[in-house]
Amino acid sequence: MKRRRDPTGILNLDKPAGMTSNQALQQVRRALGVRRAGHAGTLDPAATGVLPILVGTTTRLMEYLAGSTKDYRATVRLGLITDSLDLDGAITETLPVPETIDEASIEAILAEFIGRIEQQVPLYSAVRVDGQRLYALARQGHDPKRPTRQVFIERITLLEWNPPDLEISVTCGKGTYIRQLAADIGKRLTTGATLAALRRERVGPFAVTDAVPLEGVVKNASTSRKYLLDQTRAVSHIPPLVLTNDLCKRLLLGQRLAIEDGKPDGLRTVFDESDHLLAIAELAQGRLQPRKVLGAQD
Repeated sequence: MKRRRDPTGILNLDKPAGMTSNQALQQVRRALGVRRAGHAGTLDPAATGVLPILVGTTTRLMEYLAGSTKDYRATVRLGLITDSLDLDGAITETLPVPETIDEASIEAILAEFIGRIEQQVPLYSAVRVDGQRLYALARQGHDPKRPTRQVFIERITLLEWNPPDLEISVTCGKGTYIRQLAADIGKRLTTGATLAALRRERVGPFAVTDAVPLEGVVKNASTSRKYLLDQTRAVSHIPPLVLTNDLCKRLLLGQRLAIEDGKPDGLRTVFDESDHLLAIAELAQGRLQPRKVLGAQD
């Protein structure tokens, strides 16, 4: 008997608060009745918003979507420091919030975080140190030396200042911890801070205004596959390249092709003459090299 194949596509999920990203993923898997699925970009349990779920062979495009820029709306509470850098953690210190802090002084501090910055990995995170997850070490009472990583902050905008809370909008690159950003902002303001609320409003081409609530997927399990979007949405930010079927066959065999498309070198999404996405390839100095072969359509 022929084995049933999972559908392919992407669910633009609006994750609710109170559950991990993996818990949301498992509920979606059961509702869709699929075996193979993954999410692009973890959200903390308290956070809400866009959590793209990639289904079937679309999971092979995960790295390209996860690397997209993301938009967040965050509430940062000054004068409060917690061990987890958000309100789920234990309070470790409280500090006064001077009346001299105003919108101008906050905006001046926010500007310091725009661009490429070094950010320390939070203690409560899934990053491994000496083979163990940091959050596991933290629960054992350890506070090991944590690594730093370079992240990119494209934009930070102050939306509202209502002491002790400031609300900000952030556009950033892969690997940015908004919890750590909140703590670092508090440190620069000398008041300390923790993340009071977080909503992810966009991941690459997927916006929260178009996202499907988890409740709607689970309650309508029999028709939930209608929410799946075409897999090409995951790589819509990569320039497309249409090749003849003959060239596509050669590329799928791993051959390098001599190609000129008039655009700067970099990644390309490769389509055949029937508009099927077949591969992710890299064009450099007139040579097209396959990087991720998806294969011919069924």
